[in-house]
Amino acid sequence: MLKQDERIAKFLDAIDKDALERRRQIEAQVQQANEEALERARAGAQEQAQQLIHRELQKRRVEINQKVAKQEAELRAALAGRRTEIARQVFEAAAKELSSFTEKPAYERFLAESAARCAALLPEQAVVLYVREADLPRAEALQAAFAGRPCEVRADAAIRIGGLKVCCEASGLLADDTLDSRLEGQRAWFLEQAELTLAQ
Repeated sequence: MLKQDERIAKFLDAIDKDALERRRQIEAQVQQANEEALERARAGAQEQAQQLIHRELQKRRVEINQKVAKQEAELRAALAGRRTEIARQVFEAAAKELSSFTEKPAYERFLAESAARCAALLPEQAVVLYVREADLPRAEALQAAFAGRPCEVRADAAIRIGGLKVCCEASGLLADDTLDSRLEGQRAWFLEQAELTLAQ
């Protein structure tokens, strides 16, 4: 009976050892599965975090770019307004200077020379010389300066500063040598030379 008890004890001991070994293996498998699941969860969470960070960075970049573009547009508009104001002031001052020039004897020479230049440009046909209302008393001098060719002198309300326009109605040609057009012709040059142009 002792041998049988011994065998039963050994058998039970072997079963216990086997059960312990299996339990250890199962626990190791569970531990490994848990670690793998935890690692997958960490990787997934990290991936989601990276995507969220990327989306937030993109959103921030767009917001910053929009803000910069808006500020740049506002600054350009302010600069354009200031540029226009500077040009207006300069050209108003120039117009005043030119207006004061029309009160001087040199203006009469300017008109006579202008009439002679226009006579050389236009065909030998009847023409009309347009001047400002204040220059109508100079009509005879202008006709004489027009190289003795037939011409009529009329007032043109569009001429505000001075100078003259010559129109040959038969050919449809017009020569504009007014101080108004000369001044306006300097606007683009002034903006460029004064470095008041807006770069893109």
